[in-house]
Amino acid sequence: DADLVVYERRFQAAVDDAVGQAHRSAKDTVDVARLVSLKSVQKGGEHNAANVDPHTWLDPVNMITVTRAIATKLSAIDPKHATQYAANAARLTGELKSLDTAYATGLKTCRTRTIVTSHAAFQYLAARYDLIQVPVAGIDPTNEPSPAQLADIIKLVRKEKFTTIFTEELVSPAIARTIASETGTVTATLDPIEGLSDKTHDQTYLTLMRKNLATIQKANSCS
Repeated sequence: DADLVVYERRFQAAVDDAVGQAHRSAKDTVDVARLVSLKSVQKGGEHNAANVDPHTWLDPVNMITVTRAIATKLSAIDPKHATQYAANAARLTGELKSLDTAYATGLKTCRTRTIVTSHAAFQYLAARYDLIQVPVAGIDPTNEPSPAQLADIIKLVRKEKFTTIFTEELVSPAIARTIASETGTVTATLDPIEGLSDKTHDQTYLTLMRKNLATIQKANSCS
């Protein structure tokens, strides 16, 4: 019964099925997968084109594109409030542009450009701001690395003298803490914004992204 459905195709199969069974059309849906350039899943430094990384929202520039598309669709569906939708979209777009500028400026000069993350959620952010993501787990945060993969990551952390292993909200920090313990590093929270916890229930996309920026700046000695 919704006037508009906003989703990302191939992210959650149940949502794709529901959209299909409800016979939704392009007129009353916004499919993020059609708006932004999707990246394939990273595996061992290579890309597997059969698997798509869904974490498009961790690039603020992608969110600007999505914001404008939603405003356009809402205005067509509800023309009486088109002016309000346009104004709200303009305000949010301005905030997202400021966020993008803060990231570009804040991460311009860093001691290291590598982030060791709990799972492979930060490819879009890394690509936008010239960072290198080294994920402990794959695209699914519940998958644990093999002993060989874990050993390789520990070896890399020691070799490159990284100071921080990034854990995240909603996922057990056990593996990240193991790596930190083995390498004499510390852990810090980097939020992939896949859901709110008791600690973050009052946060927004913008506040969480700015918190992520501050965390990376501190861990990577950015100035």
